[in-house]
Amino acid sequence: MNGYYTNIKLLLSDEIVAEVKATVRKMGTIPKYYYFNIDAVDRLVASHSTILSTQYGVHGTSMAISGDNIPHYDLSRQAALNFAIEDCGEGASTLFYVALPGSQMITLSGNSPGEKWGKVVYGPIRQVDSLTLTNNQCVLLNTDKLHVVRNYSRPNRIVLSIDCKVSYKEAYEYFANLGLIEFDILDSNRPVL
Repeated sequence: MNGYYTNIKLLLSDEIVAEVKATVRKMGTIPKYYYFNIDAVDRLVASHSTILSTQYGVHGTSMAISGDNIPHYDLSRQAALNFAIEDCGEGASTLFYVALPGSQMITLSGNSPGEKWGKVVYGPIRQVDSLTLTNNQCVLLNTDKLHVVRNYSRPNRIVLSIDCKVSYKEAYEYFANLGLIEFDILDSNRPVL
């Protein structure tokens, strides 16, 4: 098991892709996350309700902030199921790091009182892995690891990110038990959700 990310054999239905794109067009540019409810995504979450949360959003990682993203650990979730919808590929990658001695961690609050968004890391770090999503790819992401998205050339990048209620390891085991861990990323035998 890769401790940072795992390819999952799932493919979004045309209905979900169309609804997410329509929502993005309606809401405009997406610099970070938009959280909303889409019926088709709600049905997907309900079909895996033991591990997936009704908290999900569309991640754009706009070009304007791409150089300013700070390596961080998510505190609101330990794992996420990410679906690459549009304009994904080389030039926009998730990088994984380990913090080195001398690094400082600062906890950032969320929008609600007492809510913790994540811990950002300032100081020496070392890259240990990276992931570049391609359109229609599904990945289980370990958000409990130090990571950041760097987007240098994908201004219309859209990723649907569904929070997991459980740890990365538990989510991995769940998908492994369903036979959905993808060892060959060229495998086209993915169920459509």
